[in-house]
Amino acid sequence: MSQPALLIRPSTEADLPAIQAIYGRAVLEGTGTFETDVPGADEMARRRTEVLSRNLPWLVATRGDELLGYAYANYFRPRLAYRFCVEDSIYLTPSAQGQGVGRLLLAELMARCEAADPLALRRRGEVDG
Repeated sequence: MSQPALLIRPSTEADLPAIQAIYGRAVLEGTGTFETDVPGADEMARRRTEVLSRNLPWLVATRGDELLGYAYANYFRPRLAYRFCVEDSIYLTPSAQGQGVGRLLLAELMARCEAADPLALRRRGEVDG
């Protein structure tokens, strides 16, 4: 029997428990978050709301009922000189690592950032090479 197809879609509030679990593991076992304490559910919801309020994407990758990972873009720094810079963040479950899920999340994240601001990726040279 084949697996359900991988779906990349905008996140919803219902995804927050899985998002928090994935991020919590990254905080406790990884080095990329630069955090030492796992943020609570309210803090993760606040972060997601902040990203979405800036018209930036917060995506999830699912296969069937399983959330495999998430990705979002947020402004790199609050100073005016950085107004054209966004930073991507991608977090995956262990089972999704090495399966191409992160690559697909990044591709969709970049496409949605470009759709929101067509010049943004060109400024970085990502679209035109």
